[in-house]
Amino acid sequence: MKTITRLTLFLFFVSSVGQPVMAAMIGTDSLLHSNTVIHDNTEQRALRQLVSQVLIDRGVSISDAERRAASLSHTELQTIQNEIDQLPAGQGVVEVLGIVFIVLLVLEILGVTNVFNRI
Repeated sequence: MKTITRLTLFLFFVSSVGQPVMAAMIGTDSLLHSNTVIHDNTEQRALRQLVSQVLIDRGVSISDAERRAASLSHTELQTIQNEIDQLPAGQGVVEVLGIVFIVLLVLEILGVTNVFNRI
């Protein structure tokens, strides 16, 4: 039993000594690329915080604002940051109500619904 244990320990140590190690020189391009990625992630994080704060200031709940900002792409974040005051929000309510009325009227005429008999 002792010989099997010694043999196992010996083989374990011998096999672990000669493990190959993978190493390579790091080029300037790869280093610059990694710094660019870190910078982009930092910029995106800052943009997300800015957009979520703007949404919070406009009456959106904190959790909804953070969730919405997290789901936006980088270009969408930049667009919102640059054009937040010009973007439409809540526009077209009258048109939507008009379309709903027309659809209900057509369904009433066709006999599919009985909406206007109750009114």
